Amino acid sequence: MHAAGRRCPRSASRILSAPCHKEAPIAFTLKINGKPHDVDVDGDTPLLWVLRDVFGMTEARFGCGQALCL
Repeated sequence: MHAAGRRCPRSASRILSAPCHKEAPIAFTLKINGKPHDVDVDGDTPLLWVLRDVFGMTEARFGCGQALCL
């Protein structure tokens, strides 16, 4: 489970042929819109989840991942 409270997707574990594992927490600072934000999350937490779930920036959206979205 990621820091954002979400479970690893089943498809990811199938693709990697290994069970999803937890990474060690990493502390770092992100500069977003000119303001520094400190964060401490698992190393495998996607940036989108950090923006949405940790910082509450729900405007950030997941795209199709293939540059085909309109």
